Amino acid sequence: MSADRTLADRYLGGRWTPAFDAIAVEAPQVLEAYLRLAAVPWRGRELPVALKELICVALSAAPGHLYPAGVRMHVAGALRAGVPRAHVMHAAAVAGSVGIRAATLALPILADLAGPAADGDAGPPPVGAGLAAAHAEVVDAGGAAGLPAVDRELIAVAVAAAVTLADADVVREHIRTALDLGATPGQVAEAVALACGIGLHGCLLVADELAAAVP
Repeated sequence: MSADRTLADRYLGGRWTPAFDAIAVEAPQVLEAYLRLAAVPWRGRELPVALKELICVALSAAPGHLYPAGVRMHVAGALRAGVPRAHVMHAAAVAGSVGIRAATLALPILADLAGPAADGDAGPPPVGAGLAAAHAEVVDAGGAAGLPAVDRELIAVAVAAAVTLADADVVREHIRTALDLGATPGQVAEAVALACGIGLHGCLLVADELAAAVP
């Protein structure tokens, strides 16, 4: 067995992706360090493997990250774990729904700076309500497909806490909702821990470029 596959067996229960091939050659010590980090939540027993795969699908597919190799690896893992295809799709939809932050961040600033119109009417058109309703439909679509509400919230917690969003207000909102729906603190913590491993993705991209570069 190759050294790189031994690392996969040691830390990730045998999970391996071709995305690891280049870094296993270029910087095996970096790969092992990150696999050790990633292994912490994967060895935990708070969340089922199927939900961990869904959370990782969402983290890889989230706006601001969009890492195809991670999507590929974890979609395959989710299907192997028996996750319905509709649930995989809606995990990505939950991740994509964080795009609403463009409006929740910018529209209050716009209202503050624009002020009322000269004739006393409201200034900018009130698009916020329409966006909020449409955003709710995106998130609720997962429920229509059978993805449990508590799972949707745990996915949202991880995506909001990840460095690609890192929004404390959104994290607080989704943690509160997840706990209200019956999630345990341990489950929330394990979901968040899954988000800590996405720093490896940048290293994988750099290793690919190094491997392709002419010496």
